[in-house]
Amino acid sequence: MARYLAGAQRLYYAFGSDEAFDRRVFQGLSAARGHSRRKGRSPEEFIEPGTVLHEMRLRKDSNEIEAMRRAAGVTALGHRAGMAATRPGMHEYQLEAIVEYAYYSNGAQAVAYPSIVAGGENASILHYDTNRMPLQDGQLVLVDSGSEVDAYASDVTRTWPINGRFTPEQRAIYEIVLAAQQAGIARVSPGVNCREFHHACVRVVTEGLIDAGLLAGTVDENIEKNRYHDFFMHGSGHWLGLDVHDAGRYRDENDNYRRLEPGMVTTVEPGIYVHPDLECDERFKGIGVRIEDNILVTPDGNENLTAAIPKSVAEIEALVGETACA
Repeated sequence: MARYLAGAQRLYYAFGSDEAFDRRVFQGLSAARGHSRRKGRSPEEFIEPGTVLHEMRLRKDSNEIEAMRRAAGVTALGHRAGMAATRPGMHEYQLEAIVEYAYYSNGAQAVAYPSIVAGGENASILHYDTNRMPLQDGQLVLVDSGSEVDAYASDVTRTWPINGRFTPEQRAIYEIVLAAQQAGIARVSPGVNCREFHHACVRVVTEGLIDAGLLAGTVDENIEKNRYHDFFMHGSGHWLGLDVHDAGRYRDENDNYRRLEPGMVTTVEPGIYVHPDLECDERFKGIGVRIEDNILVTPDGNENLTAAIPKSVAEIEALVGETACA
């Protein structure tokens, strides 16, 4: 290592991720500096390689985009299989197995992250992945799961009624989230800062919560005071690529939210979670809904890579339980 470092002006290395290898690098630097006192130079500048590599990962080329389309297609097969097989009485882990079996049967090399299959009140627990409880008639199930194909990840969430029919309250919450997601996706385009689609989602969610009687007051007041946060407590998206939460900064060198560019891929994933402990209309308690798609920024707008996965009320009700009924 000292031989390689001798004569170099700068070193690209991420200190802090591997203590043992850090020591080897420091030893190499010390030896290189000893050589440089007699002849030549040694690194005087240390650069985090992510400043270069993460930016390369953030902007996908045509081959990467094609891999992500393949991952999205396999993920669509898994979610559709899960919807068709869902029936009251099965367990969350059984639904997880059906979804992931479809991934592997259609060429996925891995799941992109541990699948979330959350029935009923479990859907109000962010990052729930116990997946052991039975699915009960009259409740919703939230499935957050994606396949990995040729090293590229997909990340999709769909929510559907276990018995194939939304109750009026479930449908009301679902349609708020769906409208919010559609508003968010519409804001994904070149030149728009990467936070704008979240603001669009927040506004539609807040309007819907007021209309449903879960919040009181004006839309602007509820947003300004973050009152919607009791029901929608996370951001609306993240970069996607080789990792499910992929590399790349969200702010530019001036600490402003960066502008979207063609080749970037982001999720758009608003949600509403009415935890049973919240003081609100009892009819809505225990309902958790999230809808998530993978959105490619294109030169003239965006492309929904996961659009083939049903998400309208009519599409879902037509598909859920199809295999079980057959």
